[in-house]
Amino acid sequence: MSTKRLNIIGLIILTVTFWNCEDRACKLGDKHVFDIPVTLSPAKDTYHIGDTIWVYSRFDKHVHDRVADKDYELEYFLFSPRTNIVRLDSIDALPRLVGDFRWGVDTAWNYLLNESVYDGVKSLEGQYAYLDDRYYALKFYIIPKKAGLFFFYHIIRPWVFDEYFKGRCSNHELDGFVRMNAGSDNNLKLFAHSINKYYKSFDKLHNSEESFYKVGGYCFWVKE
Repeated sequence: MSTKRLNIIGLIILTVTFWNCEDRACKLGDKHVFDIPVTLSPAKDTYHIGDTIWVYSRFDKHVHDRVADKDYELEYFLFSPRTNIVRLDSIDALPRLVGDFRWGVDTAWNYLLNESVYDGVKSLEGQYAYLDDRYYALKFYIIPKKAGLFFFYHIIRPWVFDEYFKGRCSNHELDGFVRMNAGSDNNLKLFAHSINKYYKSFDKLHNSEESFYKVGGYCFWVKE
């Protein structure tokens, strides 16, 4: 058999294998769920008024899909993150970033305070910076102004712009999973001290993979 014919046969086999892999990935669930690493530092269960808490996220443009268990190349992708904080020692379940905390974001980052047109809640929102055509990054800090028990969350909302990317399954929606502090427990047990009935049983009523950990949850006390 000629070398040319062998090369053609090899190319056909590789093409069929590739499409089979793509087909299998698209049959797994109905969403692309992108795994986004975030670090909150210093990681403690208790801070004091005036302490600076840093939040930093950096990851390669080849982003892992937790459902398909494969990486997709995402260039200039809009992840649409949102950050806020809920006060757990209050019956009011609305986010309390404004009023209980100060925050700072370098002008290099597109991350600003925005008021939702749906519920009037003010959150930090924007986009990750895409740097050197190879990675995404975002960095900001929060400083507590009042004592209390708090629940920090940082969600990823790729469905906002619902962008196309190479390999996207036509029948899949977009979603995100924020892997806070490399998947540590992030003080989930502090929900037991919540005054709000919903959050008091949060860790028992909800699957952790679909609630607290999915939204980059982190609980902490703030003392005088």
